[in-house]
Amino acid sequence: MEHEVFHLQANPPKLYAYKFISEFFLIVPCLIPYYVLNGLNATQIFTIQAAFHVAVLFLEVPSGYLADIMGRKKTLVVAAVFFPLGLALYAFTGSFITFVLAELCVAVANSIRSGSDSALMYDTLILLNREKEYKKFEGLSFLFTRVGTAAAAIIGGLLAVRSLHLPFYVNVATTSLMLPIVLTLREPPRKKRQAQNPMLDIVRISWRCLKHPRLRLLMLLAALV
Repeated sequence: MEHEVFHLQANPPKLYAYKFISEFFLIVPCLIPYYVLNGLNATQIFTIQAAFHVAVLFLEVPSGYLADIMGRKKTLVVAAVFFPLGLALYAFTGSFITFVLAELCVAVANSIRSGSDSALMYDTLILLNREKEYKKFEGLSFLFTRVGTAAAAIIGGLLAVRSLHLPFYVNVATTSLMLPIVLTLREPPRKKRQAQNPMLDIVRISWRCLKHPRLRLLMLLAALV
């Protein structure tokens, strides 16, 4: 047990790093000029962004369920693979279709990561008898993600001055760091949810959420924001 606790103590700083990198998007300040550079018109640009948000809307609930079935660490590994994959499609291609695929990959990564990292942290704190520190963790996590966003906006803009392709190349490298971080995480032992037909359960849960008045309103608000 002491050996397990020793490894779990390393989870919080690794999760902080994971959250920082997951919001360190150098491509954001130069995304529209990059679309224009590749010959996209306004309709195509808005369609690409719409594809991302629609995908997130439909994946948010199922991804949380999959985290319960597969385990938090495995879902974070999937996210760590899809983030650099999406950015690589941006960096090394230049068509409307591949950009849509890039946004879908990022949407999968963003949705499947959302909540899984917090759940892993909460399970960790419980075993460390530090669950009262969870709010502190979320506060610091929010700080790290906002610092990552702000730093990426400045650095991405500076890189774009040299070349509009450069922020994309660098971002592929930075998001690739997520995988080794996740692989070294220790998932706390817990009783996993059992399901004979996970996909059917996902449909049922999603339908119940859509029928629930307060949840439906909350989902609509989150989607609009």
